[in-house]
Amino acid sequence: MGSPTSTTKQYAIIACIGIIVSILLGSRSFVIGFICSFFVLTVDDIKYSKYALRKRWSAALLLIIFLLFIVFGIKSDSSLGRLFIYKISFHILKDHWLTGIGIGQYPIVYKNYQAAYFEAGTYTIKELLLSDNNRFAFNDYFQFIIETGIIGIAILTFTFFHLYKLHLSSKQQYKGSNFLLASAYSTAIAILIAAFFTHIFDRLPIIIVFIVNIAIQVFYAWQSESLKNVLRYSVYLICIVAGCLTLNLTQIKRIMNKHELDELSLLTNIGYLREAEKGYKHLYPSMKKDPLYLFNYATLLANKSDYVSASRLLEQALTFDNNSFNYTTLGDYYLNLHQNQKAEYCYKRAINTTPNRLLPRYQLFSYYLKTGNLVLAQKTGQEILNLPVKIPSSKVNDIRSNTQKQLSEISTTEKP
Repeated sequence: MGSPTSTTKQYAIIACIGIIVSILLGSRSFVIGFICSFFVLTVDDIKYSKYALRKRWSAALLLIIFLLFIVFGIKSDSSLGRLFIYKISFHILKDHWLTGIGIGQYPIVYKNYQAAYFEAGTYTIKELLLSDNNRFAFNDYFQFIIETGIIGIAILTFTFFHLYKLHLSSKQQYKGSNFLLASAYSTAIAILIAAFFTHIFDRLPIIIVFIVNIAIQVFYAWQSESLKNVLRYSVYLICIVAGCLTLNLTQIKRIMNKHELDELSLLTNIGYLREAEKGYKHLYPSMKKDPLYLFNYATLLANKSDYVSASRLLEQALTFDNNSFNYTTLGDYYLNLHQNQKAEYCYKRAINTTPNRLLPRYQLFSYYLKTGNLVLAQKTGQEILNLPVKIPSSKVNDIRSNTQKQLSEISTTEKP
């Protein structure tokens, strides 16, 4: 192959900048994205070489080996955690491959399946330690297919096909070097590839960057395509923008109300509960689908000992985010309302959702002590002491120490 073209040099510069920024931000997915982007955009430079096919295959093989090293050689536990997520996600897809589970339902359904998996008891210790309150499949396309089924596959195929056509159309006008257009190609492809390895299209800054890069390509396509085709691409762009905004509506509302939410949090912390409650009530019509808002509102009401209203809000929050902490907190509210069976269910559900967490186990242990069920208290206490620790901390040490002390007291009490 001869000396690199000016365009290839531009792609190399953009890739290097993207890789450096990605490393500084700690994003393996974008490192992979920019490496693959450079490979995809420059592979045509060797097509007229004498050993073109051999060189392409060699480059592809080296790329695959390097990517496997990045994925599994760096932060191996993180990679294994994602493999576990894929394992649970494939179970969801197997049950809902035709119609999907519904847009935006993945976080709820995933935790339901994960809880059922651990409740069945067929897991390994490594899987127990890797489990978390996961909300993403760490592959945006896989998650979209799980949520939409066969229709989602058709939508993705349609989208990728027309993005490729847009790339070709915008490239026709500028066959030479154009740094702005080269940047648009490189960044858009890097984002699309990174979305195979992490969640991308729930992050508004990245969405904005992606849309801007697609808009740049539409602008250049306008100079080489007919008005009809440009209008078609513009409609696609509008659909992408509308789709991204719709999927992130809760996040957008949270950003729009950030100042007021911060004020309410401050009022709660300094003890002005009545004023804070008025503010939360005012925001309820627009924020009633935001689980974080509902949790904070419930916490305020619990601080006022209004556990009835607090439990209702947290029940509502669980329909949007059924994480183990929400279940543990709801169990505490039920316990204050003397609804013991509901409290026990919530603690058990929290344990099955993320079995490596000690807090829900300790709350269940305390519940059994409080209700006089010493047999189950001993069983749960031993589980706490035998549970491998995922992240050591002073709180973990306190829980284990208190559990050991209370188990010793039970043993002393039971002796004749």
